[in-house]
Amino acid sequence: MEESNNNITHFDSFQVTSYLMDHLNVADGTAPAKCVYHYTTADVLEKFLADDGDLLCTHCRSLNDGGEFLFGAGHFIDYMKARSWNQDLIARLTKQISGFAQYDLSMPWIFSFSWYNDFLPQWSVYTDKRDGGYAIGFSVDKLIELGTIRSDKANMDSHYPVTTYYLPCIYVGIDDVFAEFDKFFQGHIDSGDVHSARIDDHLVNEVMCMAIVVVAAVKDRSFYMEGESRLVISANFDEAYKRINSIGGRVRMPALVKEDIGLLRDIIRSVIISPHGERDSLFVNALNLKRKYNSNFQIKFSPSPYRG
Repeated sequence: MEESNNNITHFDSFQVTSYLMDHLNVADGTAPAKCVYHYTTADVLEKFLADDGDLLCTHCRSLNDGGEFLFGAGHFIDYMKARSWNQDLIARLTKQISGFAQYDLSMPWIFSFSWYNDFLPQWSVYTDKRDGGYAIGFSVDKLIELGTIRSDKANMDSHYPVTTYYLPCIYVGIDDVFAEFDKFFQGHIDSGDVHSARIDDHLVNEVMCMAIVVVAAVKDRSFYMEGESRLVISANFDEAYKRINSIGGRVRMPALVKEDIGLLRDIIRSVIISPHGERDSLFVNALNLKRKYNSNFQIKFSPSPYRG
């Protein structure tokens, strides 16, 4: 750790994350940082493995912390000012972002993962308190590939309905937020454009689409131990809303993984059995579903003494 000039303590987030992964993960045959995990109840496993299995994303307004987007938006506005972007561009983007946050349903849709596959807070919150559940591990490379394919499609088709990215969360006070924004925008936006004296509508819309995605990955440092990464989907046109489903009174945006990288079950690498619940039944369920769908994921038990 090192002390900055303004007396705010900053961490080497890579080293901290690596340490936590070493100490909060069950060895499951996957390489470190090559798999991320979604904690869920037992019945969801077969839904993921089925031929129509998909990742169902939650609208930003329906997250546990509905103010996350506004938090991230404030940091993005500060970033534009600190990097001396064109004043007109800053003003227009600030107005649009504020409008999106307050009134517009076009805010992003989120599917969350954790880097950790044996983390007690995740077991206690996201699995059934009596019956337990699983931490289901997905290939990071495949999630990145999904975002890359969608980005290529959007570049070829200006009316492609969604923007999709897989992003590790950015934690304010631990990560260097501005540096993370720099890395993201350098790959998508020409620096000369955002500093140009002439700003057109195309640039505003382009930056806005990117901002919506990256802002959705910004979180307060107090959430850092979750080790979260996200699949972020932003609806660019009304056509995207034809995809949504209402499940239990909450709308979900399917990622439609199958249309771009194949069956969802083929990117599942690991299934960790919760420390609580009927663990033998959970094991039998996972093992037989593995056989039913001819899958090759590893099955491991959490060694945690937690019993619900």
